[in-house]
Amino acid sequence: MPATTPQKESLASNVIWPCDIWTITARDGTVARYASHTRDLVYSGNTYKATPNEPSTSVIQIGLEADTSEMIGVYDDIITNEDRRAGKWGRAAIVKEIIIDYRNPALGTTRKQKGYVGKIEGIGAYSFKLEFRSLIDLLRQKIGDLTSNSDRITTLEALIGPTAAAAFTHATTVFSVTDRRKFQINYVQPSATYFVNGQVTWTSGANDGLSMEIKNAAVVSGKTELELHLPMPSTIVAGDGVSVVRGYLGTRVDAKAISAEAILNSQGEWDIPSLGFTLRYPE
Repeated sequence: MPATTPQKESLASNVIWPCDIWTITARDGTVARYASHTRDLVYSGNTYKATPNEPSTSVIQIGLEADTSEMIGVYDDIITNEDRRAGKWGRAAIVKEIIIDYRNPALGTTRKQKGYVGKIEGIGAYSFKLEFRSLIDLLRQKIGDLTSNSDRITTLEALIGPTAAAAFTHATTVFSVTDRRKFQINYVQPSATYFVNGQVTWTSGANDGLSMEIKNAAVVSGKTELELHLPMPSTIVAGDGVSVVRGYLGTRVDAKAISAEAILNSQGEWDIPSLGFTLRYPE
């Protein structure tokens, strides 16, 4: 969009007052807006919270290299440390703009960039650093799959669809807790590896709405003990409501145990000889 005459006049003056604004949209639709300024700014009907953004290098590339920059902010009621650790803001969409004159936001913005969160990491207990990567970075990603004797589909929902996966989703409660990573539930899994590689989602308690992948599952004293890949952000308490989805091991045997549809949808080349077989030679 070409610059207007007032914008050109402001940019051509001896002193200018630009300000970066960031609009960050998580995958669940939550929107966070920040301004690299000492006070909140209102632009186009939206309030951008002032954040103590430290100067960082913005890299503008030519070709298929991604443009990058960083924003350092303080946790608030939108971006919290718990949500960051739970992965809520990973791969969130970002629109980064420069307000031409923060004293007069009506002049509009320039150099609008669209991208996503490359990574977001905590800095101490109260702040975070967020990396912006432009959309061209997506063009550098590998397209296509390698053959594998294990299914490239890793989740039950992706294998058979959310409707069919609902039959393998079990609502229950937490029975006892070892720590934020290991606990027992009141549902007994029907086989030894039923919940391995599955997912648990909290329906109540301090972790309500958050999910985590299951690393191991075993029946202990008539209860199913789950071990997560990562600890939950908040304390798990007996009585918390959870929804647990069956896991998928990526093997033909496991796919067959799920359904005929799982066999048809699988993307594993189970009959390809292993490397050890291809390297055999006659004695």
